Amino acid sequence: MSPLHDLKTLFPGKVSFEEKDLLFHAGDLWPRKLIIQRLGQKLILPKAIVRPESVEDIQALLTWAHQKKVGVIPYGGGSGVCGGTQVLGESVSLDLRKMNHIRELNDDSSYVTAEAGILGPDLENALNQKGFTLNHFPASFHISTLGGWISTRASGQLSTGFGSIEDLLLALKVVLPNGHVLETKLTPRSSTGPSLNHLFLGSEGTLGVIVEASLKMYRLPPEREFLSFSFQTISEALLAIRTLVQKNIFPAVIRLYDEVDTQMALSEIGLKASGNLLVLLFQGEQEIVEAQKNIAQKIFSHKGKALGEKPAQHWWEHRFDLNEKKVTQILSQEGMILDTLEVATTWNHLETLYAEMKKMIESEIIVLAHFSHFYLTGGSIYFTFVGSTEEQEALTKYDTVWDKAMEACLKVGGTISHHHGIGLLRKKWIQRELQEGWAILSQLKKGIDPYNILNPKKLL
Repeated sequence: MSPLHDLKTLFPGKVSFEEKDLLFHAGDLWPRKLIIQRLGQKLILPKAIVRPESVEDIQALLTWAHQKKVGVIPYGGGSGVCGGTQVLGESVSLDLRKMNHIRELNDDSSYVTAEAGILGPDLENALNQKGFTLNHFPASFHISTLGGWISTRASGQLSTGFGSIEDLLLALKVVLPNGHVLETKLTPRSSTGPSLNHLFLGSEGTLGVIVEASLKMYRLPPEREFLSFSFQTISEALLAIRTLVQKNIFPAVIRLYDEVDTQMALSEIGLKASGNLLVLLFQGEQEIVEAQKNIAQKIFSHKGKALGEKPAQHWWEHRFDLNEKKVTQILSQEGMILDTLEVATTWNHLETLYAEMKKMIESEIIVLAHFSHFYLTGGSIYFTFVGSTEEQEALTKYDTVWDKAMEACLKVGGTISHHHGIGLLRKKWIQRELQEGWAILSQLKKGIDPYNILNPKKLL
């Protein structure tokens, strides 16, 4: 008898073997998976879906899986785009979305503690009602979960001003592969050895199941204002941005579109402008917003053409328009290929990284790009490639684009992922980027999960 029959007894009312549930949990929104489905190729399905309602449920499941040597794939919103929840063998999908409660909202110390399965809008709305915000808005905000953000080291649209998920995270509760529970201490900072929070940040469900987290939260901003500029060259725009942030001025959003992306962005609102569009969002106390805007205007007006508030405001109002439904619809069309890839490097290599990767990608397919997360030391580039080919060549073309893009990234010295993670998609290149670090992570995985129970064959 299969060990999976134990699950109904262990978790009455919390297990599904229905085909529609199994298919839904067979993977995430990885475009390659969607192309595979379009081509009529079968996906490997999980053997069962378990929907825990408590930490004790998860402990019991992992203890069982450890004994039976059955894989467990943690599953949140299913919004990943790298195949991080793709099923590769006999596995159970651990759907965390019923663990979606807020445990504490502490306004004195400006933190919130919530369960990992809570969706972005539910968490943000609860904070808004108390006068707070996370200031964390990934593109997948409406369908992604807190646990998913942490496990992939997610960034949001306001990361330039407020940081990414690792900058918000204060403490974690994690169920380890053997069923034991690890809790890190909730403090502003600690020097008690290496950070265990960072061990699980970006671990993509391979080292433990994140069940609860405490995060910083911010007061809702009393003011929010916008600026837009057009630059004739990427070089001029990047120099202006670098000048601003190296004066230690970080607007909530700095977003620079290349020429192809600019034409699309401005045509949506009926504006015509050559060059590269830059949009900015400032938020906070009025005096701070005005001071930041004034300095930004002086810097950007030197080489840029002021376009007013309209382009930036339009971006803010429509920033979630390219959602999973539209992506799925595009990829349902015969021969269509669509994907995004985000990389990052230091200022001295940023323009070269953009030029080299764009050259390699556009040798195969149409490519758009924007720069959207900036730091004192550098920034990230977000490429979108789209096009069509013969249907039977779709997977080959898709893989070729990724091969060329990643090889160009590694050649220039960029990181192969800024905020989407690794999953199956980038697994081919991670060892080359991490070098000796890959062996260290592999040893950690073997020590924590010797039977390779959690999300097997992913990341490492």
